[in-house]
Amino acid sequence: MNQRAGDPAVVRIDRTIPLWGILLLVGSICGQAILLWQGQREQAQEQKSFGQKVEALTATVKTMDDQSRLKDTKDVLRDERIADHEKRLTRIETKLEASR
Repeated sequence: MNQRAGDPAVVRIDRTIPLWGILLLVGSICGQAILLWQGQREQAQEQKSFGQKVEALTATVKTMDDQSRLKDTKDVLRDERIADHEKRLTRIETKLEASR
């Protein structure tokens, strides 16, 4: 194309990528990779910690369940003994009233 005298100088388009742009891109990718790795590591540690807590709580609940069953068994035995004592007391009272 012909250029007129009043036109500005020819515009030159440079398609080269500057070194600072490449370094910035590589640095950003590395930074994101490091942050992702660190986040995954922390999450794994927290998950391990929660797993240990759940195991401890499971053991505690099992112990409490065993204690509750033992208590229930003792309660049944005490109820039977109380019923037996009530029967004996009723017989004794009946005999005392009959002998009066």
